[in-house]
Amino acid sequence: MKTLAKPSRSLRVRPVWFLVLATVIYFCSTLIPIAIQTVRDSDWQSYFVKDSMHYYVIAQQFAAGNFSMDYLEGWPYRQPLLPACIATILKLTAGNLFAVRLFNVLVIGATGFLIYWIIRRLHRDEIAAVAVSILFVLSPFAYDHTIHWLVTEPLHLGLMVCAIGLLLAYLSKRTLASLVLLTIVLALDYLDRTNGLFLSASAFVIIGASELFRGWRNPEVSMHSAAASAVVRTFLAIIIWAVLTLPSSWPRWVYFHDPIYFGSIQNFVWGSGYLQALDSPKQLTAADYFQSHTIFDAIGRFLLGSWKVFVIYPPWKEIVPILYLASLGGIIISWRERLPEHRWLLAFYLLQMLPLAWTQPVNTTPRIPYAATQPFELFFAALCFHHLLLWYRQRSRPSQLVATV
Repeated sequence: MKTLAKPSRSLRVRPVWFLVLATVIYFCSTLIPIAIQTVRDSDWQSYFVKDSMHYYVIAQQFAAGNFSMDYLEGWPYRQPLLPACIATILKLTAGNLFAVRLFNVLVIGATGFLIYWIIRRLHRDEIAAVAVSILFVLSPFAYDHTIHWLVTEPLHLGLMVCAIGLLLAYLSKRTLASLVLLTIVLALDYLDRTNGLFLSASAFVIIGASELFRGWRNPEVSMHSAAASAVVRTFLAIIIWAVLTLPSSWPRWVYFHDPIYFGSIQNFVWGSGYLQALDSPKQLTAADYFQSHTIFDAIGRFLLGSWKVFVIYPPWKEIVPILYLASLGGIIISWRERLPEHRWLLAFYLLQMLPLAWTQPVNTTPRIPYAATQPFELFFAALCFHHLLLWYRQRSRPSQLVATV
């Protein structure tokens, strides 16, 4: 009697291993050149220039025990979080430059897996989570800002991914824990970059507006209770944020009597040009701008800035704009499918980009608005990939049923 052989199971590779492979490629492509650079030029004074030099010098002060924040007198636009992290590395490694540069590389690698974890929990779709994470880890922006400079962008990207994930969790469950965690991450992002102020303010607006909208759309919730909830929750978030950001606001109050004084970069708001903003001997105001400009000039400036930050810069920085195009698809899906959390996420994105759109014609660097754009692209692109995969599985299911008959 012949025995039927059991059909062999085909080996299936879990999609997450492709993310592991992409991360290994990223590590090799960054760590090898960084190692060569640090061996070739071991003097930090010639190795670090411009922004990188500022952060390294501040980190040296922290490592030496100088926490007076007196660097603000020369560089009031620098925040303390990245220098504090670098100072810890300097103390632990006796000033090893390779270890200092390794920090941002590890941040990008960890952020890739954080994206995977959040998206997988959000959509229950491992393939979409892996696809978006790989697009982030292998993006030209992540590569450029870890191999060439010691800057705040990698830490900012990781914190924004956390903030977006926590905001979506808060909008879905409205738990106090998610609100507190979101506020902590927003505070850390502000301690990393000054434009984190825009991000935090926008998030607080979304928190309050979502509570009011719930009262308006839900007949079981009175507008009075919704308004009270909006005030209490927003006020709580602002108080926690204000306490956590004291390492930035208190020294600025001591030195400049202004807790959010950032020096010449504030002139980008009302300056007419890059050099005028930097070289102005006084703080520019709206009156200074409208002395030589009309309301139509202001509208034109805002439209030009919006065109750059929303349309020109993202595909340019990505070179192959897969993430950008997929995020546009995700935005369309969120609107057509009436997904409330992602609609609020879109409002959050647009709101925090408004100051960057206004200042972009003066502050011409594209890295600042794109660093504020890429994390949102990741979540909308994941939504697009998830729906494309659902559509593919639904289309392929009838053919699979026919094949089994």
